[in-house]
Amino acid sequence: MSKKTGLIVVTCCMIGLFLLTVAAYATTPPVTYAKGEKVQVSWKGSWYPATVLEVGKDANLGKYKIHYDGYDASWDEWVGPDRMKKIK
Repeated sequence: MSKKTGLIVVTCCMIGLFLLTVAAYATTPPVTYAKGEKVQVSWKGSWYPATVLEVGKDANLGKYKIHYDGYDASWDEWVGPDRMKKIK
C-alpha cells in the first residue's frame, strides 16, 4: 500500500469515528426537569438540594426557577440545566 493510500484510509477512519461520535451526542436527549422535581443545584462549587418552582418560558426559556430547600425565598433563582443534576 502506498503512503497516499494509507493516509486516505486513516483519514476516512478518523472521519467515520468523528461522525459516529457526533451522531451519539446528537441523539442523546437533553436533560429536562419538571415543576416540583427535587434536584441538586451547583452554587459556588458546592451542590445544594433544591426544588423546581417553574419551568422557564419566553426570556427564561431553557432555565428553571429553583428554591434551595431549607433557605429563604430570597435565594430562589433562575438557573440553567448546566448547574443542575437529578437526584439518584
